Amino acid sequence: MKEKGDEIRYLLNELSDILIGSILGLSGLIPFVHVNTIIEILIEFDYTNSSFFIASLVFARLPLELLAATRGLTGADVAIAINSFKRVTNLELVLFNCIAGMLVALALFPVFSIIAPPIYPFVKDAVPVAVAGVLLWFLATEKNKYAFLIVILAGAAGIIILSKNLNNGLLILLTGLYGAPSLLFEEKEEKQIIEDQQTPSPTSTVQKTKTDSLLLISIGSITGMASSFLPAMTPAMLAIVLLAFFNQWNRFVLLYSSLIGSRAVSDFAAMEFLQKGRSGATATLLGEKFFSFTETYLLILVGIAVAIAFCFIAIKLNNVMPQFSKTVKLCFVLLMFIYVFYSDGFIGIAAFATCISIGLTATVFKVGKPALGGSIAFAAIRNYFP
Repeated sequence: MKEKGDEIRYLLNELSDILIGSILGLSGLIPFVHVNTIIEILIEFDYTNSSFFIASLVFARLPLELLAATRGLTGADVAIAINSFKRVTNLELVLFNCIAGMLVALALFPVFSIIAPPIYPFVKDAVPVAVAGVLLWFLATEKNKYAFLIVILAGAAGIIILSKNLNNGLLILLTGLYGAPSLLFEEKEEKQIIEDQQTPSPTSTVQKTKTDSLLLISIGSITGMASSFLPAMTPAMLAIVLLAFFNQWNRFVLLYSSLIGSRAVSDFAAMEFLQKGRSGATATLLGEKFFSFTETYLLILVGIAVAIAFCFIAIKLNNVMPQFSKTVKLCFVLLMFIYVFYSDGFIGIAAFATCISIGLTATVFKVGKPALGGSIAFAAIRNYFP
């Protein structure tokens, strides 16, 4: 009888952890609040040793982060796609691809559990070569004469900012290069999009077919799952690579949303097949215990269930939330400056202002967004060499 009572208490504790994690997942609507920020605060209360709490928190945030991105507000993980998401009117399709990415990654989990350990040492050594190849390919195919200058400027900013001990280096870099310029120069970018859409080409025509959707989901899901092999490779960094090949905005958004969902699963799956944490959340869990295949699979299932529930919440909120005015978006940029100063002082302010200047320069000279990917590409290559 006592054992049965203990089991009931354990089940209630886990359910309460899922509920609390899900409630805190509403923070996905707040651009400045990252998962790592919440975890750092809760460490003081010894609450981060609950695996179900962290899984619920991570997966609940994703649909709301996608919703926030469609309104022009985003954190570091989806900053690369802010220009894309804010033009998407079919939020349901984006959320569908995100969940589809999770389910495909869940199906691939047993396969990766078998093949990942032996091939991991070879894959990680090929990363700098692959990143350099993508960057060279972009420069070779980019016709804008200012592209090389933007790549060099963004690359220098990436190396300097990410090598400094800043609390929010990645947020400063990506929001400065992509997010803030998009909000400040929205009209010019929208005009450029209309001009691009009036010029038919294979890369600017949206193929609204089931085959195309399945292809996008498959590529995004496999890329997200395989990204667990790559140290310090965030979804934003992966998006930079994909943006070089999928430069048609609507297709890129759907591809990237499936990648985000798949990457969330791979972060937890890698705890089992690589014994590594690819995010602050999973690194915290690995510091507490060893995770078996069954435990990890259950965690992911719970996370996906929470994410599906929050997709419905995101759709409901999307119907009642107003579109943000230019004044609100300007206030968002100013709040970002305040937040950066609070977290990283004058050095952070200088870095953020520099990134915005580079991003605005790229917008003025109509340089493609992949050129700004030099910020991550150069830093990624540098990290693989002493």
